Amino acid sequence: MEHNANVRGANRAGWWSRSSLGTKLFIVTSVATVVVMAIIAVIMGWQTQQTAREAVAREMATSLQGVDNSLQLTYSSARDRATQLFPVLERELGGRPQLDGFADDAGVPYLIVHDTIINGDIGPLMRVNENTGADPAIIVKAPQGWVRVSTLLRDAEGNVRLNSVVEPTDLLARTLDSGRAYGGLVQRLNRWYAMSIQPLADEAGKVYGGMSIRVDVHDQVSNVLQLVANAQVAEFGSFGLLREGA
Repeated sequence: MEHNANVRGANRAGWWSRSSLGTKLFIVTSVATVVVMAIIAVIMGWQTQQTAREAVAREMATSLQGVDNSLQLTYSSARDRATQLFPVLERELGGRPQLDGFADDAGVPYLIVHDTIINGDIGPLMRVNENTGADPAIIVKAPQGWVRVSTLLRDAEGNVRLNSVVEPTDLLARTLDSGRAYGGLVQRLNRWYAMSIQPLADEAGKVYGGMSIRVDVHDQVSNVLQLVANAQVAEFGSFGLLREGA
């Protein structure tokens, strides 16, 4: 067996030595060509993969910018829509509410406009609602907290929630506590609203009350959120929205 293997090895070595220079060059160049082509194929595959990744990254960036623009536009337009209604509310009230210096039996201070008490008077608020669709409210600081002295909010039985106390953790109460105006989107009972809050302060800068305006923008916001949910990236990816704290 060992003798046969040595004979075959010698025959192969003899074949190579007996081959012409042209045959040897052909074999060497063919092998070299195959190796070079394999290397080129690997490089082209890598470049194609890199190009595909860069294309996906560009498409994601473009899609994300479009989504961000849509959300920002919806947010700013909703915020501005509510904020721009404060002059309308003040016009219907006849001016900006001021402290009267007196309070009712529950200790809730009276607010007046040109010597007219506005506590419990929802007429001006109804006119704003009929003309704009907005829900205004007038709030005052009382011993029991922030109290709605004029509002269109109703309870489960349909009664207007006059003199209802705002929950301390509610956005309205927290904004008035801070003394800074607010404008943005809020979600109440699974509906989206544009909410603007304007503190009322005396000459010393002490906040004694506030005005709020709420506008239903549920359809507009829902449409944008649905558009985001349906947006496709690179034909197979999609966007998702995370709530704060998620």
